[in-house]
Amino acid sequence: MRLQGNPKCADNAIVTLGMKRFISTRAKLESVSDPTNQFFAWVADVKGSRLHLKVDNGPKIDPGSVFSIQLSSNRSSSNFDIEFMGMESGNCVFHMPELIRMEPPIEQARRRAGVKTATIKATDVIVDVIDVGPKGIGILASESYDSETELDLVLDTVLGDIQLSAKVVYSRFEETGFRTGLTISKIGRIDEARWNQLLAA
Repeated sequence: MRLQGNPKCADNAIVTLGMKRFISTRAKLESVSDPTNQFFAWVADVKGSRLHLKVDNGPKIDPGSVFSIQLSSNRSSSNFDIEFMGMESGNCVFHMPELIRMEPPIEQARRRAGVKTATIKATDVIVDVIDVGPKGIGILASESYDSETELDLVLDTVLGDIQLSAKVVYSRFEETGFRTGLTISKIGRIDEARWNQLLAA
């Protein structure tokens, strides 16, 4: 185990306060023993020195496995090692080190909350929204789309419908469909204001 410090002695209040900003954002994990073992997860909760992650399509993880985790929000970023402890309420639970350094954000944060589905206007096909960011959207579709294809979308969000156009960056097959990354190419003033409000929530 690479983590230092006794979790019972950690200043849990400070750790929790600083880490709460990453809830509902996407995290990247890389195995310390096998750098080729990389996957993404969602920060579900922070309880003291325990980090709860929602892993949709990750590998089987053995207790005691150590991963390097990269986190980013609109305010800050952080990178440190975490140790897998087990499962709780469907989430993977990891132990965090006592000291966690916060840095300026290194990339645009991707969030999961706030958007339910998106409708592709040309075909009326409804797709699941995986994550959203200031300039992009990730969707899970039943078919693949060619790069540079422009799609007109209506997003069903907690703030109401948002209409925008977006270009396909990639579309790759996963177990449950085609994960497709989109970059926003056009959005109206009112919809943009609602979009920014959604991302800031």
